Amino acid sequence: MSMPCGKCCMDLTLRIQELMFPHAFLDEKGLDFYRTHGLEQFLTHKENVEFEYSSITYRISLLGLIRPDLYLDEDGQRFYVEHNLGAMVQENATVRVNHRCQHLQADRSCGIYETRPVICQEFNCALRDDCADPQVHPLEFRS
Repeated sequence: MSMPCGKCCMDLTLRIQELMFPHAFLDEKGLDFYRTHGLEQFLTHKENVEFEYSSITYRISLLGLIRPDLYLDEDGQRFYVEHNLGAMVQENATVRVNHRCQHLQADRSCGIYETRPVICQEFNCALRDDCADPQVHPLEFRS
């Protein structure tokens, strides 16, 4: 069995509204994936999410994106305006979330392989343009 590259368990491309309001914009499979990857931690103002948009990496709270006036300090609000993040939210832009699935092991195997979500089971790593081994079809994880 080949060594998995783990790319499908790191970084995630979502529309900003799917990231901010998963229960409103994701179906059950999407919510299962969202939860499994540990993205719910970003739904509180205490956790900052890191994402790339227009070749810039941002680190900001999701609540700060929704209501910068309430959840960002003065510097954060200035940054929000200077980088026109309000337009990004209104446009429902696609962002690449920099994350690591909470179940991805150091050897790049899946820690919940036997009970992983259907969306992970069905995922075809050849769809990623940055997969380390596009010949693996689908990505094989060791249990």
